[in-house]
Amino acid sequence: MAYYNPPWGPAYSESILEETKSYRNYFNGHLIHGNVNIAWVGGFAADNGRNFQFFQNDNLRFDDMDLRGYTPEYQNVIRETNSQRFCQSGFTFQMDKSGFYSWKLLEEREEKVGITANNLRFSHFGSDCSEGAMGMTRDLVIYTHLQHDSRDEISNITFDETTVTMPTINMCPVMDISSGTTIAIYDRDGSLHPAGGEPGFVVSREEKMIAFLPEDSCLEIPGDSCAYYCVNACLRHIKVTVNGAFSTRNIEMVVVREENDDAWKNTTVSWSRYLLHHHPPTNLYANTMVTREGTFGIALPEGNYTFSFRHVNTKVEAWPGYASLTYELPPRHCSGYVADDGITLQKPDYDVVRCGGELLENGSFDDIDNSLHMGRWQQENLDLELVQPGYDGTGYALRTTTQLDSSSSSNNNNNNNNNNNAYYLSQYLDTSCLQEEGYGLIEFRAHIRFERAGASNSQPMKCNPYDVYTCPSIRLVMTAPLLIVTVSDEHYNTDNGWYTVTGSLPANFLFEVNPYSVRDKVMLKIEHPSDKYHMILDDVSLSYTEYEMPSQAPSGPTISPMPTFIQTNLAFHKPTEQSSTLWPSENAVDGNIFSSTHTWNAGKNQINWWKVNLEMVAAIHRIRIVNRYDCCQERFNGAVVEILDFRGEPVAIQSVREDSPESVEFRFDQNNNAINIEASSIRISVYEQVLSLAEVEVYG
Repeated sequence: MAYYNPPWGPAYSESILEETKSYRNYFNGHLIHGNVNIAWVGGFAADNGRNFQFFQNDNLRFDDMDLRGYTPEYQNVIRETNSQRFCQSGFTFQMDKSGFYSWKLLEEREEKVGITANNLRFSHFGSDCSEGAMGMTRDLVIYTHLQHDSRDEISNITFDETTVTMPTINMCPVMDISSGTTIAIYDRDGSLHPAGGEPGFVVSREEKMIAFLPEDSCLEIPGDSCAYYCVNACLRHIKVTVNGAFSTRNIEMVVVREENDDAWKNTTVSWSRYLLHHHPPTNLYANTMVTREGTFGIALPEGNYTFSFRHVNTKVEAWPGYASLTYELPPRHCSGYVADDGITLQKPDYDVVRCGGELLENGSFDDIDNSLHMGRWQQENLDLELVQPGYDGTGYALRTTTQLDSSSSSNNNNNNNNNNNAYYLSQYLDTSCLQEEGYGLIEFRAHIRFERAGASNSQPMKCNPYDVYTCPSIRLVMTAPLLIVTVSDEHYNTDNGWYTVTGSLPANFLFEVNPYSVRDKVMLKIEHPSDKYHMILDDVSLSYTEYEMPSQAPSGPTISPMPTFIQTNLAFHKPTEQSSTLWPSENAVDGNIFSSTHTWNAGKNQINWWKVNLEMVAAIHRIRIVNRYDCCQERFNGAVVEILDFRGEPVAIQSVREDSPESVEFRFDQNNNAINIEASSIRISVYEQVLSLAEVEVYG
């Protein structure tokens, strides 16, 4: 029987299946995926490859059932017919709760309940069942993804005399799949206790799972079980979500607990990644998807803990790009687990020696140790390939290709990437190496080359600077993307067909335009051009350098006498432009707040902008922006306001942090004294939204 797509999920009450009978299925007697609120009560499952296999479910209950392996009658049938056997397990306990279907069904529930198995009677899981070529005889098998909640429970589990020679529970299959399984199941009555009788937790055989429990409280479950039974323990799962790039496997998490006598205990936790065994190391595209995240998982008793990170080999402190701490829901029927405020996530302080100035890893592509992982690099909708030679005629470079059929790409050269898909190469930066206080300069540099997709040769191509989809931009992204540089003709070298692309951005701009809640997650995004091209990159660098903020911004050429700070609107009736036009851009400088601008597109990864040219270099005092009055004011949330110098480079930047404001005002003075921010134009932009402005006033 399969309970699978569409899922079965009564929203608020339990559906009960009584006295079910499933037998003589080569694979699964019951396959349960993406379901909630179902109970199996009574009945039996026998002579199946797996009696029960389930994953990505919640609030499933199994009660008063007989689970039989291969009965003597069925073994006679197999021998007489010379049939192949697949006797593997009676109860395959997959505790992953992150499936799409179960999430949709659970989104209105306040909390997850877990899996409950009571009064299960196992029989006929003897040695005969383990001899098949495909057989892994397990009577109660834990076959899990990575780490999970602590709400799964068992009680009153019994085994007949044919099964006691086997381990009562077996976690070994998953110990080979990932470096961190983090399994913990509560046994309410001690059914799986080697000596019987005392409640506790059954945990995977990992040092981290028993490091903070009393000595001698954990017993190894007999047989080849890969499991401990920890008497009277009460554990809560903790998950730290981090960068999913494969180079993060070189970082380990250190867990320290303060003891009452000022001593401390510690253990280390290895990085692991969800669905790694579903997308094996040979699947480069799946391995490098930017949506893949890594995790560090552990289950802890009560206490005060500190989590920090360090390099596996050198033991030098490190930071995995970003880290998000999650307290999973606590177990339902025990006490003494770690509390909601029991953990401190410790981020390293900025250190110039440790950080070294370079924010990227594997930028030369010569130091990638496995071309099927690509080190620190990740992608969105791109195929990646190491190619030779690199920019200087030696070593490696990286080729990126859109995830499209090559024949359709070559036969439809007019089909640019102007759809809702995003195509980019990326790295998450180590934000501990960016100073939020003070000033620093972020500088980008790379060699980039373009080749026509589907061509039989590798002749270089020039991108078209007048087509937004062919010359890529390089941005830093928190919530608001900031442009560093766009590839242009000035970067092109006609001698070798490579672009030498350089650009810079004051680091304080990055923090000024993004709220504190998202500052721990910064991505470098290198956009891929049209699917008409392959992009080849080498010597990619993003450096951070501290510098002293000058007391006065450098001046550009004087176009007109420097204005004094009187209340004059410098933007009134000045030339304007915008990224696309539904309503005219000049409506924002006409003095009428009842007319407004309106851009056209608002697709995925789309940045809409409006710009006014002041036609002078002016010392800016304040900027006032009036939002569209009649509707849609929420579109202005998170807008970025850039003050640009005569070269078009930003000298100051602000963001709209109010919710649906009628108007906003930014001042550039101290105690009503001008601080002499000199600018020639103002640019306002929003991400994935239509931009509408009623009026923009610039005073200086």
